[in-house]
Amino acid sequence: MENKYILNQGESDTKRLDSLSEIYDNNSKKFIIENIAENSVAKIIDVGCGQGSITKFFANQYPNAKVIALDISQDQLVISKNKMINETNIEYLSVDIESDSITSEL
Repeated sequence: MENKYILNQGESDTKRLDSLSEIYDNNSKKFIIENIAENSVAKIIDVGCGQGSITKFFANQYPNAKVIALDISQDQLVISKNKMINETNIEYLSVDIESDSITSEL
């Protein structure tokens, strides 16, 4: 797969993504908690999961759901996996959603 990820990635990108998570994630999490009941979700697909901030939230907020973390960057997926070694309900897939056929995998 051609690398279409245009930003810095890997450990060098952690600080930028952590900063963005602090700014945006709290409102997103609040919206999700207020509008989606814990037991009403069987599967969650996090498209463009990056280093997994929201992925981890999904895995913890919906422990009975299967969380599928998709990203084009294998480097980002490795960092995400390393951050979430205790979350057992996450599956990671390196996917280019613009060109890969993913329906059979999900």
